[in-house]
Amino acid sequence: MGHEKLSSISDVSVGEERFLERLSGKYEKNEAAGRFRSYLIASVVIMAMFALSRWIPWWGVAFIIVEAIGLTLFHQYKRFASFKSGLLRKLWRHARKVSA
Repeated sequence: MGHEKLSSISDVSVGEERFLERLSGKYEKNEAAGRFRSYLIASVVIMAMFALSRWIPWWGVAFIIVEAIGLTLFHQYKRFASFKSGLLRKLWRHARKVSA
């Protein structure tokens, strides 16, 4: 979606517009590369959490650290899911107005 099309949608905020531009820049050339990058990041995070849980000698401390990291990542995921859903709702409403 080009910048001129986004500007015509009055409900889309500046932050949402920046997000869509970054997303389109990442995935418009090669979708497989973006998917690979996502899996690579997820696997590095999982390996780091595994290493933390194995190398900290006290299982209670390791458990608390890994739980805290996991809950923080889950919170970020939920915030992003809410942001994404709101943006998709706005774009869907705009598309329905245009097609009507």
